Amino acid sequence: MYLKQFILSNSYAFIIMTRYKLFIFLIFFSPFSLLAQNIHKADTVYFLIDTLNTPLKERLWTIGIENPIYYYNLHCNCYTENSNPTFGYNVKLSQNERIITKEELLNIKTIDTKQLIDIITQYGLNKQRNHVFYFIEPRTGKYVLNEVVLPEYRKRVPIN
Repeated sequence: MYLKQFILSNSYAFIIMTRYKLFIFLIFFSPFSLLAQNIHKADTVYFLIDTLNTPLKERLWTIGIENPIYYYNLHCNCYTENSNPTFGYNVKLSQNERIITKEELLNIKTIDTKQLIDIITQYGLNKQRNHVFYFIEPRTGKYVLNEVVLPEYRKRVPIN
C-alpha cells in the first residue's frame, strides 16, 4: 500500500515537473520570441531633388502630378527590366509633408544620384524594402520634405 502511494506520488511529481519544463520551454522559445529576432529596421534615405538649379538638357527627373499622386520619375533605365523607377506619394493622404529651413537642410545627410541609383538597382534585384525614402524639394526660399514610396515593379502586359 505504501509502495503504491509512493509510486503514484512520484509519477504525479514527474507529471508536474514535465509540465513545468514544457511551460518554461514555451516561454523562452515561443514563436513570438523567435520572430522578435527578425525585426528589421529600415535605413532612412534623404535625397535633395533640385531641378531648378539643373540645366534642362542634364535633367534626369520628371516631376508631375496625376491626381492624387505626386510623382518623381528618374530617367536612368536602372530598375527591373530596364525601366525607369517612379517614386510618389498621395497628396491627399500626405501628412508627412514638412517645411524645413536651409539650416535644417545642412544638418541632414543627403545622398547623391549615384547612391540613389545603387539603392534602386539593389531593390529591383532582391525586392526587400531596406530603405525609407524622403525627398527634399526646394520651393520659393524654403524646402519641403516628403516621404515617398518606390512601388514594386509590375511587368507590363501588352494589349493587342
